[in-house]
Amino acid sequence: MGIVLKLLILGILFQTPVFADGVVGEWLLGKVEVKDEIQESFADVEFGADGSFIIMGINFGAYTYQEGSKEFKIQSDIDEDIAGSYTVLSFNDKELVLQKNKIPYKYKIHFLRINHTEIALANKSSNLAGTWELQTGDGSMGLVTFELPDTFLYSLYEEDVSTKIRGMWIYDAKAKSIMIAAQRTPLSGENKIKYLDEKGLMLTQGAKEIKALKKTPLVIERLNFTEEDIPEGSAPELPHKWTDFTLMAESLSDIEFVQYRIGTLLNGVDLMRYSSFRSLIEVTPKPSVTFTNFTMRNGAADEQFSQQHKGGLSNSYNNFFPQEEMYTYKTPGREKLKVLAGEFMCTVFEGILGDDKVRLWMIDDKPGIYAKKITESLDPFGELSYRLEELETIQLKKEK
Repeated sequence: MGIVLKLLILGILFQTPVFADGVVGEWLLGKVEVKDEIQESFADVEFGADGSFIIMGINFGAYTYQEGSKEFKIQSDIDEDIAGSYTVLSFNDKELVLQKNKIPYKYKIHFLRINHTEIALANKSSNLAGTWELQTGDGSMGLVTFELPDTFLYSLYEEDVSTKIRGMWIYDAKAKSIMIAAQRTPLSGENKIKYLDEKGLMLTQGAKEIKALKKTPLVIERLNFTEEDIPEGSAPELPHKWTDFTLMAESLSDIEFVQYRIGTLLNGVDLMRYSSFRSLIEVTPKPSVTFTNFTMRNGAADEQFSQQHKGGLSNSYNNFFPQEEMYTYKTPGREKLKVLAGEFMCTVFEGILGDDKVRLWMIDDKPGIYAKKITESLDPFGELSYRLEELETIQLKKEK
């Protein structure tokens, strides 16, 4: 072999990066020291065997490192700050610390090695697995879920808006802390455990305290019937007082309002978020009946969101009023049901309303008032939509 060819091969070998086995794998980008400022990131990083440099599942560029070398290079068009040549300050089975070269200020990156086997064993021993509700105090509902072996889920519910952020959690028994590798959550970063007992959980981040209560997953009452289970042309008889509108109006004339507690299923955490609505009842001699529905805030009727009316031609053939009439339904029978407002004898109906399956508990001797209602459906992605309404108050009119 000629000398020129040998030199060419050696040159190629020298320019081809060698990726040390100790670097390849998953790491946690713990913190970045820039000048006198410390920036905590806690993003998962992967140094690929092919030289790829991946952060939070996104390919940021490439890296070069040779076994035993003190030089570490990162190439990235996405993040110019992290790109550059580094000196390896520390490299062992726990951490990799890099100091950026050729800049007039300190730029130091700390990577922590991710060992899934060790993390799984530590997390299992933590007694943290499950879902916890954060004590926000602002009307929103914040949930954190510690799934085994190491998946972290933050769920925030604000009125009709929900946010979900996933990441990783790492329990350190010796330090009595939890590391949350996720962006933009109240627990992101390192959290010291102040207490974890029957009172709940308290974490601290410096002077900041975070309190949470353990939640027990619900076992919900699913509607297992299908439209095919309802005989064609089936229209079982409703309770007599529900089909006689004059009797209904007389029964409702002494009632000022009814109030229901609403439970909406939070998918992914198997919990309900609760609110209430109030229906003000107005009866006129015609007769006619109007239910005016309000959301509740701080124990009082707040904002009107709907209204149902029956009288004259309006809803004249709808014996399910004030609910919409199901176009096909059946009855499993009668049932004595205990709810927040008391115990009532009910006739149960199951049916189809649009894309929803519905189960209703009609109070036999209180036409127009339901003790309970369940509505469920599946969205185009197969996710369950589930709503529970339960009677919590029947308020009679005060005598004048």
